[in-house]
Amino acid sequence: MVIRKPKEHMWLFCFVLILLGIAGPMASDMYAPAMPAQAKAFMTSAHTIELSLSLYLIVAFFGLLLYGALSDCFGRKRILLVGLSLGVLGSLICWLAPNIHFFYLGRIIQGMGFSAAPGILPAMGRDVFEGKRLAQAASLISVAFGFSPLIAPVIGGYISVHFGWRMIFIGIALYVMASMLAMLFLPETHPSKNRSRFRIAPIARTYGLILKDTNFLKNMFSKAIAFSCFIIFYTVTPFMLENQLHLSAVQYG
Repeated sequence: MVIRKPKEHMWLFCFVLILLGIAGPMASDMYAPAMPAQAKAFMTSAHTIELSLSLYLIVAFFGLLLYGALSDCFGRKRILLVGLSLGVLGSLICWLAPNIHFFYLGRIIQGMGFSAAPGILPAMGRDVFEGKRLAQAASLISVAFGFSPLIAPVIGGYISVHFGWRMIFIGIALYVMASMLAMLFLPETHPSKNRSRFRIAPIARTYGLILKDTNFLKNMFSKAIAFSCFIIFYTVTPFMLENQLHLSAVQYG
């Protein structure tokens, strides 16, 4: 079954978008409680493990710049499927990583793949909704995304304690593959007649206009500061609470 009229099934449409959208936050948040265990497994320092999160976020930033433009040219579902598949591959590499360098590779591939969801899903919402319905859908999705950082460390902590930290990445891969099946319910919201050719110059001009907007820069600067504090908390506190205060990964989560 495909949601033929998303405007009439807004809640179901948004639910599927949420399932797809929290893949990225799950990948960045779920393994936080297991970072001290990873440092021991790879016989390396806390800073070396923390770098894996930085690599994930840096690569995800460039992916965000790319996926929106690609989906405008080749369709939303196709590019989203490619990105999520790439994220699953990165998760499997992290699961099998024999050393920290392969783990870095897996995190880089994860970041490039899972950044497809935040880059494409908002565009899918705008393709379908407008006005009040768009505001309702965006609010619903934002609230749901807010719960992911609360739930993901709890799940990751339990998996790490009972099955080992590597199984966190198997859990991420299984979740993403299951959510990809939910894509079968979604229509292609950007049909071929509305697509444009992939050209660098118009994309660069668009980004240039955005970066000249002072309101955009003010809002993004404040959001960047808040997000940076959030990431600092996630990278520092596992080692403080688990190594110094001897809490378990479950207690940290």
